[in-house]
Amino acid sequence: MTKPVVFIDIDNTLVPVMETISAKNLQALKDFIAWGGHPVFVSGKLPVALFGLLDQLDLDDSDHIGANGGILYNKAKNQYQILAKCGLPSQAINERAAQLRLTCYLFYQDEVVASAKNLDPYEIKYLSTLGDPVPHHSNHIHFEQIIKILFFVNQNDTDTETRVREAMAGLLDSLHFVRTGAALLEIHHDKQTKATGVRAYCEKHQIDLRDTYAIGDSENDLSMLELVGHPYMMANSSRIVKEKGYPELLSCKQDGVASLLYQLIASDQ
Repeated sequence: MTKPVVFIDIDNTLVPVMETISAKNLQALKDFIAWGGHPVFVSGKLPVALFGLLDQLDLDDSDHIGANGGILYNKAKNQYQILAKCGLPSQAINERAAQLRLTCYLFYQDEVVASAKNLDPYEIKYLSTLGDPVPHHSNHIHFEQIIKILFFVNQNDTDTETRVREAMAGLLDSLHFVRTGAALLEIHHDKQTKATGVRAYCEKHQIDLRDTYAIGDSENDLSMLELVGHPYMMANSSRIVKEKGYPELLSCKQDGVASLLYQLIASDQ
């Protein structure tokens, strides 16, 4: 019997935001791997943000998904397959953000830049704590290489979010907004979804999607959850995810991921 592939979101699914992975989830992943299972991390982060976790689990030479489905990568082989990116429209979006006096963070494959000179220390710390490269100012941005775009807009500040969405509406040809956290609003290419990354992984490894599992908690996980055969949501999932009625695991802080991994191991005994 082939052991299952489990696609796992990171923030607020495997790891609480701005915290480290719990001992229980870490041990569950190690036990799942030793059993023969295949955890695949599917994150909005850039690949480098997960290198430490991959090292801890000895998963360097396996494929994972970054930038919300924009990159399929293998750390050990130094392979990065760009599946989708914002590209040149990023320039107009960056200019419009400046008019709104909103800092626009532009993500390359392995770097985060902003055209604004005075970056908010809190925002820099927040992104750094998530594991992404430390953002820095740059006057020379290669917009055609931009993978994704990020703004800090709190989900409770509906006036600002509406203003940003309306201001950018005419610039989003083949692009779309997606909320990836309570404080984070991002712009991705229409093909840049976690489902794109999951599908690319399964095609590469000749895996039937109907046999795969996925765990997520937020809006940007929905495409992945809708694609796999066995979707699971966290108890701390956002309202839009909970409305889907997927089987519910314990919350992130209660190590819900570990509970599913041990269920899968036990089912084989």
